[in-house]
Amino acid sequence: HQQDAFYLNSLSYHLLAEIARLSPTEQSTSHYYVEKAQNYIKEAFYLVRNNEQIAEHIGLNATYLERIYKRITGKTLWESIIACRLAAAEELLAQPSIPINEIDNMIGFSNRQTFYLQFKKRLILDLIFFKNQPFSIIIYPIFKFLYKAFYKNPNKPTHGNHFDSSTN
Repeated sequence: HQQDAFYLNSLSYHLLAEIARLSPTEQSTSHYYVEKAQNYIKEAFYLVRNNEQIAEHIGLNATYLERIYKRITGKTLWESIIACRLAAAEELLAQPSIPINEIDNMIGFSNRQTFYLQFKKRLILDLIFFKNQPFSIIIYPIFKFLYKAFYKNPNKPTHGNHFDSSTN
């Protein structure tokens, strides 16, 4: 019986050591959940209405998810959602068959004004970035033209031409 007890103790020890070796650390667990959040945002950015929706999909508390997400990525969940929406908007704006006034709903913005404000904010940041780059002599005038064309009258239908030069 002593030999059986020793064998069971030894087996238990090895099993526990293996479990401890395989169990994720706090850091790897956080990265796992952040990656799940990022994947969900990329797949469903146009459906997401709040952080709780993402947290519920992942199975975490929304406050905890927001905290680890910000710590690991440097961005909030909502900043990532907006970035995905605006990237999709840029792709859709390149499609002449899709009117601008339909894009905001397609990418998940609840109203057109919010879409325009977010897009304008990003474009201004892009303008500032590109203006300070060595190649800005070529790029900056193009961005400036696009900004003026797009924001002079964002409610005006463009009939397939997203950056109507007649609005300058």
